[in-house]
Amino acid sequence: MSTKRTTRSSTKIYKKLTKKQSGYIGPHPGIRCGTCKYFFPDDENPNTGHCPIVNGLLYEYSCCNLWTAPKTKTNIDFICGRDIEDILDPKILASE
Repeated sequence: MSTKRTTRSSTKIYKKLTKKQSGYIGPHPGIRCGTCKYFFPDDENPNTGHCPIVNGLLYEYSCCNLWTAPKTKTNIDFICGRDIEDILDPKILASE
């Protein structure tokens, strides 16, 4: 699965990470998806949502290694797409 990001100059398509690649874990005290800049709650169930970086249904009280504080200035080019794939263990990518 991929997601489109449109900027003024171009449209880029990024590969989404699997939960395994992102280090996603179940209920986690403290830092959680629900407080991440990239978590978008579902309209029908605010305890679940989606993310432009991690593929699949995500839960508000779970978390991954890419958690980012709200209002943090980030460039998504540095946390997804080719850059994140380059730093992942090739064994993990081969097993997906």
